[in-house]
This record gives sequence, C-alpha cells and structure tokens, in this order.
Amino acid sequence: MADDLARVRYPFPHNWANQYRVKWEYLTEIITSEAGVEQRIALRSTPRRSISTSVQANQADFRKFMRIVAAAQNLPLVAPDRSWSTTVSDSASAGAISFQCASVDRLYIGQEILIGEGAEAQLAVIDDITGLTVIVVDPLGAIAADTPVYGAVTAQWPQQFSARASTNNLIEADLEFRVMPLKERDVPSSPGATFNGREVFPFNVNWAGAVEIDFSWPTVSIDYERGAVAVFRPIDFPSFTPKGQYLFASSADALAFVDFFKRMKGQRTAFYKPNETEDMRLVGTVSIGDSNFFVEGVELANDFSGHPVFNAVQIDLNDGSTLRRNITIIVTSFSNSRLTVDVPFDRAFGAADVRKISWLLYSRFATDGIEMSFETDQVAKSSVAIRSLPAPTDEFADLRSTLEGDDRETVPGDDRVVFTI
Repeated sequence: MADDLARVRYPFPHNWANQYRVKWEYLTEIITSEAGVEQRIALRSTPRRSISTSVQANQADFRKFMRIVAAAQNLPLVAPDRSWSTTVSDSASAGAISFQCASVDRLYIGQEILIGEGAEAQLAVIDDITGLTVIVVDPLGAIAADTPVYGAVTAQWPQQFSARASTNNLIEADLEFRVMPLKERDVPSSPGATFNGREVFPFNVNWAGAVEIDFSWPTVSIDYERGAVAVFRPIDFPSFTPKGQYLFASSADALAFVDFFKRMKGQRTAFYKPNETEDMRLVGTVSIGDSNFFVEGVELANDFSGHPVFNAVQIDLNDGSTLRRNITIIVTSFSNSRLTVDVPFDRAFGAADVRKISWLLYSRFATDGIEMSFETDQVAKSSVAIRSLPAPTDEFADLRSTLEGDDRETVPGDDRVVFTI
C-alpha cells in the first residue's frame, strides 16, 4: 500500500444529478480456428477498474478543488467506492477501535475504509471482523449512528480533464479515476445454479428498452474477379449476440451481477443463458417419469434437430420453479414436434402450468468489460452483450490438454493467468 503521505484525500461528494459509474475490465486472448472453435486465454487474473464521479464545488469547495488539482493532480488519491456502502449502527466515542455496522458483506480484514462523508471522513484499516463488529487498527474519532461506511480505493487522477465554471465561485467536472491494480481484493462470491457443470446466467433483461441482436454465420468467399465466386462454409453453426439492459433495485443486486462477470473472467469462461423469449409452446401434459414433451408445429423438428447450438431448454413454471434439460432427439409427431430429454421429468405439468419455454444456450460475454451505472446509491443499470457458442461435445473435450476449469499461473505473483481449453 502506498504511503499515506503520497496520497491525497478526495473530499467531494458525488453530484447525483449525474450517474456514478464503475467499470471492470478483463483481458482475454481469443484464438479462433477455421471451424469457428475458440481457445480463450485469460491474460489478467484481476480486472482493471475505473470509477467515474461528478463533482459540483461551490464557494470554499471551489477553492479547495482548484488547490488540490493544482498541487496534486499527478499524485494518487484516496476516494470512497460508492458502488457499495453500509452504515454505523450505534454511535462510537472518540478513541474507540471498533464499531457496529448494519452489514459487513463486502468488508474484509486488511481493507481500507472511509467512515463518513467529504473532508470529515475518517480513513481506517480493518483489523478484524466479528459478527457485525468492525475492529480497526488505530483509534477513531467520534462516530455518529447512521454514518456511512465505504470501501476506500487508491486511484489515479485523470491526466487531463475539462471542467465547467458557471460563475467565479462554482465549478463542475466529470472525473474518471483509474483504480490502482492490486491495491484491493475481491470478496469471494459463491456460484449460483449450474447446468452441465456450468453456471446459469440468472438475470432478466429489462424490457423497457429494446434488445439488440447480432446474427453471425461467416462464410469464406473466393472471388477471381471474373466467372463464378467460390463459397466455402467451414463453420457449421450460427452465433447470436443479444445486447440488453439489466436493471437492479439495490447495490447488492448490481454487485451480484458484477460477481457473476468476475467469476467468468470476462469473455474467458462459458456459461448457460436462457433466451429471454418464448421459443416454443407446450402441447398436452407431461407426467412424472416422462422423457418426452410435445410443442406446437413441426418447424422445430425440421430446423433444430441435431443443432449444435440449440440443444438444451429451460422450462419456467408459473410457481417459480425451473426445469433444465438437454435435448437428445427432436422429431416430428403428426402436426407437432416431440423433444426427448436426457433426464426424465420429476414432476408433472401441463400447458397451463408453463410460463415460458426457452432455448438454453451455451454462451459467453461478448466483451471483457462491463460498466455499472448507478442512478442513486442503490438503483443501477448495465448493458451487456452475450454471445452464443456451440455446446461442447465429448469429442472436443478429449482434445483438451487441460480441463477448462484448471487455472495455471505463468509466474507467481504476476497479474496474468493462462487457461487452456
């Protein structure tokens, strides 16, 4: 940790007339074969992070802002991370080395925290956490109940930025701070539901905005500038990349989304994601022990039988439960399609019990970075793109030199991890 004397305290509150934004970014090398199969190598074990805040400084704060920028723009700063906060439950007197918190979910031993707002905030280092009691290394000043507690980040000022001076005593600026790598650590998060040994993407898109979908199925064309054009099709599967916005009612929900992204290490790790659409409609009923179900129309069997991408389904029931199955066979059955699943159903249901049946696609994030935009200290939103992949086969698994879940560090301590799939 940098010496406190080399860091400058950032004393200004965020101007909530503008969004508070946090970015996380991994770095993945993707090697794609002629047949479209990917090898993805994570070149960064911890994400780079940046924080964008807005400041409105008036009167004395205006002069303080100008002094800090003039004297310390090229120095590291200490700022609160407003993407998560808790509060002090009970007041603590001056000289105390512990206090009670409403939540300690994202606090950890050795972490720097800021207790309070602005220039009066106290910087402390957590020595221990017992239940909801936070013990710090050095004695504190007096703390009132309901005082906010933030994680403290060591960051770098932007090398260049512009500000708006509305009067001779009022200035506004949008600042992006680059958090110094390896100066913080993540609180471990637990995986959620899994399917075929992979996590399932548990978040629902916000249909208040449109979902943009990119469709891709590359071919190789050779044009000799005259005569026929030769077209080759080495890739035997299409790719779909929907981009939608996800809305979160609390910072805990927003950071759960970020935790999922971190467990995937950006583009590196694949997961299963159910389509947001109703892709088929059940016909008749399914009994306990059945391995088949019927859906409307023969088109499903004609178009998706043996498909390398569309080969698993998620059935969402009205009671809130979810069924996920691999599809082994799709055939026509009179005017409908019959789907055979790998595991018999353990409950009965009919068309009236089903809210939605969707394809369950093997997928990955389409970019290595995400941005979470906080409208308030709780409400946040993020727009992400997720790309479908062909489901892994046994033949492909046999070719792997290292199981996809195995992580190998090239040099101990370096911020680089290589994965082989």
